[in-house]
Amino acid sequence: MDVKEFRDELLTSFLVVQSYLEDSLNPVCRECGLTLQQFRILIELDRHPGRKAGDLSDTVGIQRGNIASICKKMEQNGWVERRRSQEDERIVMVSLTDKGRDTKKTVENMMTDRVRAALEKESEETFDNIRAGLASLCKVMERINSYE
Repeated sequence: MDVKEFRDELLTSFLVVQSYLEDSLNPVCRECGLTLQQFRILIELDRHPGRKAGDLSDTVGIQRGNIASICKKMEQNGWVERRRSQEDERIVMVSLTDKGRDTKKTVENMMTDRVRAALEKESEETFDNIRAGLASLCKVMERINSYE
């Protein structure tokens, strides 16, 4: 396959997969009172507790100017807690609350139910092929990202 052709197919596939993920996650998030961005923040805070707001912004791909208002709204909903760093009051630390953790688990459980219902008739071979393809894709993307 031609490199340009592969690049175009890769980019198109990423956009299609991203669209499918958003289309399946958005209604579940809305049902739990979350936006997709807020759900991504809950995931990140569960993986890495007590993040600086600026670092959180970089990790989830939200502009630094917007992260404060998003986290403020999330705090008002009881999903996160914000506090100023004792060492440097310019730094705001964001932590997941029990309610935030429970809400994240609820969204994940609802998504698991959707995936289970959609894929219950698929063979184990199908899942093995998908996993192998994703692993290969990740290796290719690592090489692309490391190339300078």
